[in-house]
Amino acid sequence: MEIDADTTGDLLVELAGRYEQLGELILASTEPEVTTKDGVTVMLNGRNIRFLDGMCTELEAGDTLAIFPPIGGG
Repeated sequence: MEIDADTTGDLLVELAGRYEQLGELILASTEPEVTTKDGVTVMLNGRNIRFLDGMCTELEAGDTLAIFPPIGGG
């Protein structure tokens, strides 16, 4: 899907607004700053946003964002 957003945090908030259940699964908070729940990994073009600018990572046209929930097992 395509979503207009300036940063990864903005995009996640927009997704949570469109898909409430998704927001409940991935977001810990949106105020005063956007944070994900423990174990949720957000990748921008194959790179973890934690190693970029986190939720302030700027987006460009054509970027791909992937959200991975926590995975357990053995």
